Amino acid sequence: MIVPRAKLLFWVSVVVLPFALLAGVEPAASYVSLVAFGSFLTLALVDAVRARASLTGISVVLPEVARMSKDRAATLEVRVGNARQKRKIIRLGLPLPREFDSQQEEAVVDLPGGVEWSRFNWACLPRKRGNYSLDAVYLEAGSPFGFWAVRKQEPPPSAAGRSPRSFKSNGPRRSMW
Repeated sequence: MIVPRAKLLFWVSVVVLPFALLAGVEPAASYVSLVAFGSFLTLALVDAVRARASLTGISVVLPEVARMSKDRAATLEVRVGNARQKRKIIRLGLPLPREFDSQQEEAVVDLPGGVEWSRFNWACLPRKRGNYSLDAVYLEAGSPFGFWAVRKQEPPPSAAGRSPRSFKSNGPRRSMW
C-alpha cells in the first residue's frame, strides 16, 4: 500500500495553491500555472512509481521461541534483513498480543549500508502466562523523494511464545497427552 506523507501535502500547499490563485487572479499566467502543476504532478508520479521498490529485499526474522516470565521485563530479538545492503530507514511494527505491555508499538530502524542483517531488541513485559504468536509484522519505508510511504504486511516466520502449557490468547488450550 502506498500513502502520502506530510512532505507531499506541504509541497502541494507550496506549489499548487499559489499557482491556482495566480491563475485565478491573472488569466495570462494560467500557462505558467499549468506548467507548474504538470511538473509537480510528474515528479510526484515518478516518486510514487519508484516507491514501490522501497521495501524490496527487506525481511524480518523473529526467534522461533521466545521464553519469557510473567511480570518480568523481557526482550524480543528482531533481525531485519537488507538484501540490497543499501542504507535505509524503515518503520517496523509488531502487533504484540494485548497480554504484553510494550513502551512502543513501532520502531524506526536505521539499516546501515553494506550490511545484510541488522538486529535490535524489542522490550516488552508479559502480563499473563500463555503461548502467543504474532500474526504479522508491519513495515514502512519512504519513497526516494519522500512524498510517499510504502507499507507492507508480512507474516512472521516464527512466533513469540512462552509457557507452552498455559493459555492461548483466544482461549484455553487442551493438553496433547
